[in-house]
Amino acid sequence: MPGVPRWQALQALEQFAFHELGCVYFEVADRGFTPEDGKRAGLEQRLSNSYESDLTKSEEELFKTMTANYRRHLRKAARSGLVIEEAAGDDEFANEYYEQLKDVFGKQGLIPTYPLETVRKFLRHLYPTGRLGLFRARNKEGRCIATVISHGIDKFAQIWGGASFRDSLHLSPNQALFWHTLRYWRNRGAQIIDFGGGGKYKEQYGCRPVTVIRLSKSRIPLLSALRDQAQSIARQHFRVRGWWKKLHSDYGRQLLEYGRQFV
Repeated sequence: MPGVPRWQALQALEQFAFHELGCVYFEVADRGFTPEDGKRAGLEQRLSNSYESDLTKSEEELFKTMTANYRRHLRKAARSGLVIEEAAGDDEFANEYYEQLKDVFGKQGLIPTYPLETVRKFLRHLYPTGRLGLFRARNKEGRCIATVISHGIDKFAQIWGGASFRDSLHLSPNQALFWHTLRYWRNRGAQIIDFGGGGKYKEQYGCRPVTVIRLSKSRIPLLSALRDQAQSIARQHFRVRGWWKKLHSDYGRQLLEYGRQFV
């Protein structure tokens, strides 16, 4: 509630997580957190990097802050007949997004770090609140080639995920979708939009780097340290699974080509 210090809200969250829900660990991030909040609430602190854009600027000002190359991509998307449309939070959109996400990860020899069902549940529970901005890009043939999932509340919005097919990147669908998303949330009263994590390529959007504080606490000694190790192991696990999948895919193609020699 207005006027309640965040460190007191964090103490209440700890009571809720540990005593009412029976959790052994919780982690929370908020743009309003300060190191002092975490210290007073007795929580551990981590830092994560992201980028944000100031949506209090006019559309013309926002457009000018973007790199010249990005603006060329927007014009190219318009010339190619790309159409941006708002989507419903149904399984069809979740499936489209996830197929494109697999293609994005596949480019790096990886697989997605979360299953399709996570996306479906995310949309199923949040779409009815009216706080999601879901958009797809279609080429002139009507095929969905890129998607974006974003969410917002009050004066803050965030891009949760974006994906596209590699064979359509020459049409610049990602740039068109991000520009549409920025304008969508600006028109709904958001003043800040977060781009959902680091990545130097995001600087083309004219945004600025920010550091977000993440606070956590565990009821079990050493669990927080194990959490960091588990995150590192999980990343390696997904890299190995992606490599294994690519290896089998390449091997299968080689066998097929070899077999055709005898047909």
